[in-house]
Amino acid sequence: MAVQKSFAVAAILFVCLQPATTKLPVFGRVDEGWVKEALDVVLAEASASHCSLIFIMDKTSSYFYEALMIRVPATKTGGDVVLDVGDDGSVGVNLTMTQVVAQARKMRLMSWCTSVVVFSDNPTFLSVFAEMADNGRLMVWETKLLVITRLPLSNLQNLLQNYWTFSMMNTMFLKLNTSSGKKHCQIYGHMPYGPTGSHVAQLGSLKSGHVLAYLSNRTLFPEKYNNFHGMKINLTWIPLTPYWMMMKQPGPNGTEVTTFSGREYWIMENIAPILNFSLNPLPYTGWDPVSQDILIYNCNETLEDS
Repeated sequence: MAVQKSFAVAAILFVCLQPATTKLPVFGRVDEGWVKEALDVVLAEASASHCSLIFIMDKTSSYFYEALMIRVPATKTGGDVVLDVGDDGSVGVNLTMTQVVAQARKMRLMSWCTSVVVFSDNPTFLSVFAEMADNGRLMVWETKLLVITRLPLSNLQNLLQNYWTFSMMNTMFLKLNTSSGKKHCQIYGHMPYGPTGSHVAQLGSLKSGHVLAYLSNRTLFPEKYNNFHGMKINLTWIPLTPYWMMMKQPGPNGTEVTTFSGREYWIMENIAPILNFSLNPLPYTGWDPVSQDILIYNCNETLEDS
């Protein structure tokens, strides 16, 4: 396995997207210093000082850019990468979202640990980022993703529930609120498993003076998979002895009972009570669908990340 270098990186990536077909929310001006202080509080709590930082923003978030210009020089401990794109693409390096994700992934592979911070008030930008981050394998569980936005809670819930990068990975949303002259923030995350099922949970808040307050004994970037709360987890499998074997036996009243055995099945069967879930092996539909969707993807990720 190749030895990876560890250094702090602050990258500002501007992306030019096609104009959104839906009308974007209109927001007033934000105090850049206040945004910088809120970001500092959350990152100080959630990200180790030696981890690389990757900042990604859309071209309409000028106040985020100003906040980072205040912040970055004070935290520079190694190499800084700044990629600017003008509105017409004539200044700096013109990056598409695919290129941004590819560059960010390279930086993640070069670092011991990485935190990605995405700034945008545009739901289209965030949805495109989520899709490209998933397709481009930007995120692994050790990578923390913080999305900073002023979008309404309804937009946040839609993004957190409907995109794998936001719902299942190590992701939080920091919602900035400046209404009525008050400056405060709420922190949200999607919990895919819980006593009442999947839900968007408020993890904490930042009140006046940037005091971080947690809610309901929660933490920033909470662990999502240490308790599945009795959920039935679907398993895709391949009948390959001695790992997975399926047997059909006569059951009561002339029915047929399907049982499973094999090394991999027994491993999952032993893990299930520890993490509080039950197994639901899906019907086997052939080698190709399973290998295409799971095995090949995982092998590519393992080889490229080693």
